[in-house]
Amino acid sequence: MSDMNCFVSAMDISIHPMLKVKPKIRIPYFRVLSAFVLQISPNDKILEQRLKVYEKNFFNCCKKIPVQKSLEDDIFAVLEKSGFRPWRRKYRFMLLLDIAFLLLDERKIIMAYEMICHHLNKKKYEKLVDFKDSLLKDTSIDPAFGCPVKLFEQYCINRDFLRKVQKNYIVTANMSSGKSTLINALIGKQITRTSQEACTANIGYIYNKPFDDGTANIITDHIELYTDEKKLKNIGFDYPSFISLNWQLLCDEKVRVCFIDTPGVNNSISREHIAITRRTIKNEKYDKLIYVLDINRLGTDEEIRHLKWLADNVPIEKIIFVLNKIDNCRSSEDDIKKSIENLKCELSELGFKEAAVCPVSAYAALLAKIKKSGITLSDDDAEDYDVMKRKFNRPYYDLTAYYSDPPFTEDEEPEQRLLQKCGFYGLEKILFGGTK
Repeated sequence: MSDMNCFVSAMDISIHPMLKVKPKIRIPYFRVLSAFVLQISPNDKILEQRLKVYEKNFFNCCKKIPVQKSLEDDIFAVLEKSGFRPWRRKYRFMLLLDIAFLLLDERKIIMAYEMICHHLNKKKYEKLVDFKDSLLKDTSIDPAFGCPVKLFEQYCINRDFLRKVQKNYIVTANMSSGKSTLINALIGKQITRTSQEACTANIGYIYNKPFDDGTANIITDHIELYTDEKKLKNIGFDYPSFISLNWQLLCDEKVRVCFIDTPGVNNSISREHIAITRRTIKNEKYDKLIYVLDINRLGTDEEIRHLKWLADNVPIEKIIFVLNKIDNCRSSEDDIKKSIENLKCELSELGFKEAAVCPVSAYAALLAKIKKSGITLSDDDAEDYDVMKRKFNRPYYDLTAYYSDPPFTEDEEPEQRLLQKCGFYGLEKILFGGTK
C-alpha cells in the first residue's frame, strides 16, 4: 500500500495557473513535474493516480500527452530558458509547490527542492530557499513568488492536517443494529449501505479529508481518486475497501480520524464474518472500539457471546457502547432511563465495570446533518426529519441529560437542537473532543 497521507488529502486544482497557459508550455511543465515526482517516489500507485488527475485537469482529456523526446529539453524550457522570458521566471516556485502538493512529505519535498536547484543559477537558487522554507513552515505566502494564494492554502491545510495524530476507531455490532447508519451519521453523508441484510462483508477503512473538495478517494480492487461521492454506494465487498472524503463533524477543530467498519457478527449465512471482525480487533491498532447496540434487541444470544469475547480480548477503557435507535422507543411502553440502567448492570455482569453507554438516534442525527449541510432531503427523508424533530422536542426523548453538553438555547437552528437532543453532540464530544 502506498503512503496513505496522499490518499486522505484533499485537492482542487481547478484554479491552477497552468490551465491558462498554452499547451506548448503546459506539456513540458507537466512532463518535468511527472518525471521529478516519479523519480523521488517510484512505484507508488496512489501517486501515479494523483498525477493522472493533474493530467486530466491540465489537458481536459483532449489527447494523450506526447512522449517526451528529451527530459533535459523539457527542464531547460521550464527552468532555464525562462530567463529570456520574464513571465516564466517564477515557474520554479509553481513546480516546487505542485511537487509538494503531490508528495506531502517533508523529506521528499527537500529532495525535490535540491533537484530543482541543480538546474538554477545562484540568484534563482537563493530565492527558492525562502519558498522551500515557506512550504515547510509557513501558513501564508509572499505574493512575490507568483503562486496562487488559494492553491498554497490548500497545500498548507493538507500539510497541517497530516501532521496530526490519526485516531482509529473500530466499529462493531450485531447485524442490523444500525451500525452503518451510525457511521453515516458521524460522517454526515449517506455513504455506507443500510438495510436489514448483512451490508458489510469485509473490512472498510473510512478516512476524513482535511477540507471538502467535493470528491472521494476509493481503493478496492482498483484505485479511483477524486471521484464522485455517489460511487461510494456501489462499492462491492469482495475486497477490503479504503475510502476518504470530507466528514461533517461537530468538532471545534479538524480532527484526523479513521473508522474501521467490520462485518456484523451474527450473520448465520457466513460465519466468516465474525472471524474477520475478531481478527481485525486483535490485529489493528486503534484508540477506541465503538460497540453499537439496538435498544430493541438487547440480550440476544449472539450479542452476549460477542460481548463475552470482547470482555476477554479488549481493555474495558477502550470500549464505548452506543445504544442506538432510541427513536423507536414508545413512551407508553418503554422507560429509556431504566433501559440504560439495566444495560449497564448487564454489561457489568459480563465484565464491563462502569461501562460508558451513549444513547443516540443515529437516523435522526444523519437527517439533521444532511439538512444542516444544505442538501435537499428526499420527500421520504424530509417527512422522517419532521417526525424526528417533533419527537425529540418531547422531554421523554431528550437525551441531553445523559451527557455533559451545555444546554441548548432556543435561538439555535432546529438541526442543531435535534443533534443535541438525539445524543449526537454528546457522543461526538466523547469521541473527538469539543463540539460547536
